Amino acid sequence: MVERPEVDRIPVELPLLRPLFDVVGAGIVALDDRGLVTAANPAIERLLGYAEAALLGRPLHALAHRRRDGSPMPEAECPILRALRTGRAAEGTGAVFRRADGGQLQLTWGAAPVVFGGEVTGLVVACYDAAERDRERAGWAATLAEAGETNARLALLSETSTLLSGSLELGETLRRLPLLDHDISGLFAAPE
Repeated sequence: MVERPEVDRIPVELPLLRPLFDVVGAGIVALDDRGLVTAANPAIERLLGYAEAALLGRPLHALAHRRRDGSPMPEAECPILRALRTGRAAEGTGAVFRRADGGQLQLTWGAAPVVFGGEVTGLVVACYDAAERDRERAGWAATLAEAGETNARLALLSETSTLLSGSLELGETLRRLPLLDHDISGLFAAPE
């Protein structure tokens, strides 16, 4: 068994704070001033494949942060640890993290220092899977495009109905047909 240094847990056990921490869709991990994990929410557990208990007291950077080629990211080059060292919030996209199963994922992240008594006592990092977010956006774009096509068909149907129902006489209705400057055949085709 690997011995882990004792860590002070960030007080996320407060009655209102812990449920909020757990329900947020973004992965959230809290680090102490040494970069050791003091808390992790269920979303970060899903992203990285580690249970919170397996993360507590371990250095997140050494455990999971990698370069794009999969090699370890030197601590001096890590923008997340830089935020901890400098006490300045930071954000980024495309950070490579290694999952517990050895797979890699790219995360979009934001990090904010925890300041207590004028001292940086830790860091909170929130992140999400950039590829998953891109897939969600593509799905929404397809849905919006489909809705736009449906709206165009409905507008054409409305215009056609208005024009053709303006008269009760068949002859007048037939004379109005050329006034339609749209191809109405698509109104009756089954959607693809």
